[in-house]
Amino acid sequence: MQYNSMSPIPQEHIQKIIFQGINLTDDCLGVFDDKDMLVFCNENLARLFGLPIEKALNKYFDEIIRHCHAAPGGINIETDDIEQWIIDANQKRRSQCFRAFETDLKDGRWVLVTEQLVEDQHIFMYCSDITDKKKYEFEIKKKSEELFTLATTDSLTQTYTRRHFYQQAERELSRCHREDITCALLMIDLDYFKKINDQYGHAGGDKALEHFSKGIRQQLREHDLVGRLGGEEFAILLPGTDKSTSIQIAERLRSTTEENTVSYRGTSFNISVSIGIAISSNNCKTIDQIMCLADNNLYKAKANGRNQFYHSNA
Repeated sequence: MQYNSMSPIPQEHIQKIIFQGINLTDDCLGVFDDKDMLVFCNENLARLFGLPIEKALNKYFDEIIRHCHAAPGGINIETDDIEQWIIDANQKRRSQCFRAFETDLKDGRWVLVTEQLVEDQHIFMYCSDITDKKKYEFEIKKKSEELFTLATTDSLTQTYTRRHFYQQAERELSRCHREDITCALLMIDLDYFKKINDQYGHAGGDKALEHFSKGIRQQLREHDLVGRLGGEEFAILLPGTDKSTSIQIAERLRSTTEENTVSYRGTSFNISVSIGIAISSNNCKTIDQIMCLADNNLYKAKANGRNQFYHSNA
């Protein structure tokens, strides 16, 4: 039917055009009434809940959600207790005039969901695809994490870099001092490392460093800090560790390092370490103070013949 510019377009024709447009859009639209029954939606919204439109309409929100939770497609509802999930959702749905949130679908896509309270406590729901936006966000996050790892982690030994170790150790020491908790710091040097490089080359030296760092990381707690300060020198901060325990740990690290053989290009060799121990106190509470004491004690361990640890009070 044709209409000229002077003729008014019938209301039913306008409604037909609107409904066609609603079903042609890639977005999802729907209306829940004041009793949370879905009284209007387009095909995309029904598909969002894993239902054909004729089965989605005139169903209550909790019925739709239970189906969606069990369906192979639609919104990804991650919960072991769907009834509690529905209770929590219902507490949010009419708690404010407008709310928006992001959620993922079982096929890997993401949507931005908005809910607007309209006349007579009806909820107008609108969802748009934001998959490309989320992919970009994930890529940025991944790149940021990679850059942070490069800046803070020694690539060979997987321990903290010198700068990051100092920053983390300073923060941890301050916390322990405030809470009156003792910290121990171990300064460790691989003995005769130049000889290892001379005999096996720098690749052999790298293998020794990698072998040693892997061994010590396996023996420490998750919250202990390990850093490579440079070359063959490492530092370990042990929060909540007193003198007696730090000596036990130092001896364990020394003995296991001596016992474990480094395998390299069909040959093998053993390494040893010297360790200087320092314990935090009122006279030794900053990172510079405790590092200086541990370094002096490391020097004494090396001067006494290496392959041993040394401890002295501040």
